[in-house]
Order: sequence, then C-alpha cells, then structure tokens
Amino acid sequence: MNNNMTNSEKNKSHSMANYFIFPAKMNKIIAFSAALFFIIITVGSTAFILSMRNIIRANKSGELTKILEIERLKLENYINSEILIA
Repeated sequence: MNNNMTNSEKNKSHSMANYFIFPAKMNKIIAFSAALFFIIITVGSTAFILSMRNIIRANKSGELTKILEIERLKLENYINSEILIA
C-alpha cells in the first residue's frame, strides 16, 4: 500500500507527522502538567485556608468589640438610671 503512494502523498504524511508530539514527549508533558496542576492546587488551597483564618479572626475581633461596646452602654445607662432613682 505504501508502494502505491505518490511522492506528494509521502511528503504530506511526513509533514503531518511533524505536527504531532511523539509518545515519549507526550508522557513527559502530561506528567509535567499533572505535577504543575497539583502544585497549583496545593498552594492555592493553602493560601485560601490561611486567608480565611485571618478573615475569621478579624471578624471575631470586630464582633467582640461591638458586643463589648453595647454591653458597656447598657451598663452605663443602668447605672445612670440607678443614680437618678437614688
């Protein structure tokens, strides 16, 4: 069958082979891509977790400050009302 191919068909098949990656290179590219993917996922997840911890800590601090201020105002109003009664 290959003997029946014309020179233009042979040249076309050889030029098409140049566009494809050989299996050994393909395996290296796949391994590199997979390793890079897992590195990116790991680093991204770690950064996300650390960021969320800082955000939660900041939110808790803000909420506690607000609660403390509200309780201080309640106590101040209670004391002022007690002073007025006495």
